[in-house]
Amino acid sequence: MRVGKKRLVCEKRLHKVDELRAILAAVGDRARFIILILFGLGLRISEGLGLKWADVNFEGAELSVRRRWYRGDLSEEGVTKSDFPAQSFNSVHW
Repeated sequence: MRVGKKRLVCEKRLHKVDELRAILAAVGDRARFIILILFGLGLRISEGLGLKWADVNFEGAELSVRRRWYRGDLSEEGVTKSDFPAQSFNSVHW
């Protein structure tokens, strides 16, 4: 029986509010904007990097996740793990 290689698995943990504030205080404006989008809407980094302005519906206050940045390529194929048609800005509590 072949068991494959063991991989180091990191435990996922949620950041506390004070940790997020410390991160935001330590970065510049551009990084702060990206971090707020990722945290506020619950996006993965690859999904955030795949966003385009066409994905933003300002009138409907929605953001559609249609692609992701994966291993150096912008992928529009398949479905992202955060597969939802649109995330409302109104549901974000900054």
